[in-house]
Formats: sequence, C-alpha cells, structure tokens
Amino acid sequence: MRDILGAKLSLTIGVLSFNEEMSLSDTHSEIQDALLNFPHPYEIILLDDGSTDGTGRISHELTAIHAETRSLSHRSNRGIGAAVKTIIEESTCTHILFVPGDNSYGAESLRAVATKMAEADVVVGKRGVEGVKRWRRMLSLGVRLSTRIWTYPNSFDSGGLNVYRIELIRSSASVENGYIFFVDTCMQIARRRPTLIFVPIKQKDGSGERSNSVKLGELVALLRVQRRMVALNLLKKK
Repeated sequence: MRDILGAKLSLTIGVLSFNEEMSLSDTHSEIQDALLNFPHPYEIILLDDGSTDGTGRISHELTAIHAETRSLSHRSNRGIGAAVKTIIEESTCTHILFVPGDNSYGAESLRAVATKMAEADVVVGKRGVEGVKRWRRMLSLGVRLSTRIWTYPNSFDSGGLNVYRIELIRSSASVENGYIFFVDTCMQIARRRPTLIFVPIKQKDGSGERSNSVKLGELVALLRVQRRMVALNLLKKK
C-alpha cells in the first residue's frame, strides 16, 4: 500500500440514508460539531438510497445551506453496499468515513475516529454492546470469529465507525450490495494486513433498536462470502 503520510490529507464523510427524514438533519449537525476546527479539508456526501419519505428533500436543503455538503441519490433502494460504492466513486479525498443517517453516533465518537485518520490504514471505531439485541451480538460475534479464521488473527469489526484510506477500500470493495457488504470488504482488507488503530466509541442510547432485521438472504450472502474466503485461502496456500 502506498504511503501517503506527508501528503495533504482530506476526509469524506459518507452519510448512508434510507427513510431518515426525522434524523438526517441531526446527523449532519453532529458531523459538523465533530469536525469543528478539524485540521484537514473535508466533504460530506449525503446518499439517499431510494427513500420514500422526505429524506431526499432534506438532503437537498442541507446541500443548499452548507458548501462542504453534496447530495446524491438512487432512484430505488439498492442496499447499503450499492450506497457505499456510489460514495466511494464520488469521493475526492484521501480517507473516507461512513456514517448511518439515523443519528446513532454523537460528535464525540465521530471526532475520536476522524482525528486518528493519519495514523493507520484503518481506524476502527470499537463500539460497545449497549442497546444491541442479544441475537445481533451473537451474529456479530460469529462474523468476527469467521473473519479471523479466513483472514488473519488481527482482523477488525466491520460495524461501528471505521475510517479507511480511500485507495484501500476502493481496491477491496465487495461485490455484495446488502448488509454483508462491509463484512466482505473488511475481510478483503484484512487479508492485506493493514495497519490498524482501535478507538472506543459509543452508540447513542436506543440506536441499536432500529437494526432489528437481517433478512434470510443476507445470511445466505454471508455463507457465500465465507465460501469465497475459503477458496481464496486455498489458492493462496497453493
């Protein structure tokens, strides 16, 4: 991986939104508070993934008011992976941070990961388990264990708030479009043995309650990802 230390650093904050009209403005405000006096240039990209409420309208209103903010949209809901890929393609910065549009993280957590971006290939926002349902914690544990099995022991969680070098995530982006996108992408990144920094973060109280459903198709996709990782490791051994 190319060493960009010493280059002019910059940060894209990609906000992933689907039907977030009640929380998008607050999410944007938290990001602005987090980046107050930030030492590097930054841009905020609001991605509306085919919302059926007023999310698109609010995105355009925020763009009209704030010069550092851009709004993008999909005509229909294409999934979190497709939304991330669109933001990656549009990013003009050296680093990228993805933030859910549901206002689940405060300025303190956002600032904690953003200010460490020059120190590693990936800054991993390590979140706690407060407010997250037990079955979802078990799923996350299974994902982490499988990542370590198929990549290498010092892997990292695909959830939370992570800051990536843009070239690294561009070259490792998954073909998946759903929830499994980040799992697969982080597995691909981990196989490259990047430098990591772990930063503790905290979700807002009750924010985990919104993520209650993982479709059966996503679990099938996870199995497909595992099979692909097995094949890659077998090829590597040969």
